[in-house]
Amino acid sequence: MKKALALLAIVLIFNVSNAQELTGWDSQFPYEKAELLLNREIKVNPKEASFQKFGYKSFYTTPAMKRNSVYKSIKYSSTPYEALNGKIFTVKSIEPFVDVLGYTKQRMELVNEEIGTLWYNYSSEYAHAYPFSVLGELGLSSEFICSKKISKKVDKFDGTTTYRMLYTNSFMLIRIVDNGSSIYYLKTTARATTTGAIGNKGLSVLFENDKRLDFPDAKLEVEVEKSKYIDEPYRVEAFVRLTEEQLSIIKTNKVMYTKLYIFESDFTEENYGKFSTKIINGVNCLISQE
Repeated sequence: MKKALALLAIVLIFNVSNAQELTGWDSQFPYEKAELLLNREIKVNPKEASFQKFGYKSFYTTPAMKRNSVYKSIKYSSTPYEALNGKIFTVKSIEPFVDVLGYTKQRMELVNEEIGTLWYNYSSEYAHAYPFSVLGELGLSSEFICSKKISKKVDKFDGTTTYRMLYTNSFMLIRIVDNGSSIYYLKTTARATTTGAIGNKGLSVLFENDKRLDFPDAKLEVEVEKSKYIDEPYRVEAFVRLTEEQLSIIKTNKVMYTKLYIFESDFTEENYGKFSTKIINGVNCLISQE
């Protein structure tokens, strides 16, 4: 039987509208266009509660940016969270340099009225580690931002194309395109202190405006958490297909909470910065890919 008929047996196929304009969190990282930050005011973003103990990395008191000049260094060779969270800096200069591993990066000179002058080690490769938001929009086009937010892979055997959202592993959408038709899936994870989700089912997602999605039959997988920065020893994962109506809710409403069996995740801005805005922008980028 043809591959298309097999896919129809397990997925829902539908059409969606073009992506909306991207603003906010996702439009703040300049990638290889760091010069756009020159003479702009930038604000240090909050961090998820469980990551605050690790502080902020790559802030130095000297332009040499050596380990012994980390601003108010703590045991993780980073700056304490409370020393930088919410601080506003003016970017006075940006210049390229080659680090000890031979990688070309940017040295950013930052000035704050209270702190004075610091230097930040900027890399265009690590959007997930970038701690700033520009006061105002940076001026990057939606097309440019989307090109950095979505991965694309074409299957050399059957010709299907798979698009994945990047940098949103805890709430990620996947799009599979086959013969012009699109299939969407949601992959989401939660941290867990026990393996209690093994053999159980159920995923619920709460959004702003009292909207919600429920997947009572969602199968759950439990894996050992490998990241040394996360306290919980296990990770619970759900993978579900989406209807057109479900996708519409996700792409237009901020995710607030998820629950996988009994394990909850908090995506509100107080706990997770503006991750919900990042999800909406990522979903709309995913939809817009051709």
